Amino acid sequence: MFAAALLLDEVPGAFRPDGETVTVRVVGNALEALDVRDGDHVVVLKGRVPEFGDLVALSVDGGARTLWKVYPEGAHMHLSNGRARWTVPTANVEPMGVVVAVIRRFG
Repeated sequence: MFAAALLLDEVPGAFRPDGETVTVRVVGNALEALDVRDGDHVVVLKGRVPEFGDLVALSVDGGARTLWKVYPEGAHMHLSNGRARWTVPTANVEPMGVVVAVIRRFG
């Protein structure tokens, strides 16, 4: 499976002073089809339950945090990078939160 990795340099409360959001940097171009690129920063709303079609920071089977477009369906969750789709048991997915913004530096 190929997803964009997230660097663990979380910046708490960058958009909300209560710390419910974190900002993390994207590494890799696996989500280029979803217009999320290497070097972008994403703002993640922690604790929000992912809904159908959300872009989510998560880990699968305790692995590294990555970004996926998710499509929950009962006991299974479909993960997509915009080009391909994988299905994993929902119990194996640990969501960190839902992406609410993508920040990109131009120039």
